[in-house]
Amino acid sequence: MSLESSPLVCRRRLRAGCLASLFLCVATLLLWTRSGWRDDWLEYRAGGLTKFALVTSRGHLTIFCGIYWLGVEDLDGWHHGSSPVGGDRFLAFRGRYVIDGPRFSATDGLIPSVPLWLVAMLFVIAPSIRALAALSPARRRDRRRQRGLCAACGYDLRATPGRCPECGTVVLNSDH
Repeated sequence: MSLESSPLVCRRRLRAGCLASLFLCVATLLLWTRSGWRDDWLEYRAGGLTKFALVTSRGHLTIFCGIYWLGVEDLDGWHHGSSPVGGDRFLAFRGRYVIDGPRFSATDGLIPSVPLWLVAMLFVIAPSIRALAALSPARRRDRRRQRGLCAACGYDLRATPGRCPECGTVVLNSDH
């Protein structure tokens, strides 16, 4: 068995993925709250044209993949910013993208918009499943057996490996 596919490495990767997902869920909830009074955006520009943009506004995340002209050609690269809701930057509506203000002239692109609460719910699925699995009674019994404890009550069975003196449960596997 290679080191990369060992159970320990897989568990660590799963734990790291769940923690990252939980962090993204909290960040999304904060953005959702903030989107009530601020429009935030992250965009990539090349040659004065925006090629990609992520916008949070009024409880929605809008993804723009296409081209629109800003009229400013010296601002290539990644840019981010914020403005009050309803400012001259972006207005994201459900499924539509509206560019408002005199600096914008043309749009053409793919513009999906999703509610931020839905994004947060998607990010919380993996940590929730992991937490429920860790708290399940079967998992608790297995951990107790591995530690040499009674599976039913958690009493230490080192002195009496055949039967639990606390609750009377017969121990099937007396190897502990």
